[in-house]
Amino acid sequence: LGRGGAPIDPAAIAFFSAGLVLAFHPPRPSPGALRAATSLYLPLALVDASIANTGAGFIFHKAVLLVGVAAVWHLSAKLVKSAPIPPALAAASFFIFAAHEPALNFLKKALYTLLHPVGDLDVTVVYVAAPVAIVTLCIAADRLLSRHLPRLRAILTGGR
Repeated sequence: LGRGGAPIDPAAIAFFSAGLVLAFHPPRPSPGALRAATSLYLPLALVDASIANTGAGFIFHKAVLLVGVAAVWHLSAKLVKSAPIPPALAAASFFIFAAHEPALNFLKKALYTLLHPVGDLDVTVVYVAAPVAIVTLCIAADRLLSRHLPRLRAILTGGR
């Protein structure tokens, strides 16, 4: 459920809608703008981490997120050119997208309950290990469904 008991989280609708618009009208930033975003992201993120996330700090935080998206976009394009994504992983990407959130929330809650992380290092390990474990499990589940229950997988992923 979304905020205030809404059946769907308004943020989810916003992200889905933004993705739909971007799919039909992909932005075409200049290579210079992407390089600038990549160079500026780390210093901006460090400043962002050191200021309050209220008022002007909140607006700054959102701007840094957009710069981060551009930086990741630029770096991922370079990465894909240097090492193309294996077809099996590309095929599993939508399944990972659709299945990761509920499983990730469950695993993080379970790890926090079982491990009771106290220090920054403990929390960081949970924060990094949980998504790695979930993505790995999603890839394995996608492969199993593809091999043994392809029709169910097609239903779950909308035929993607």
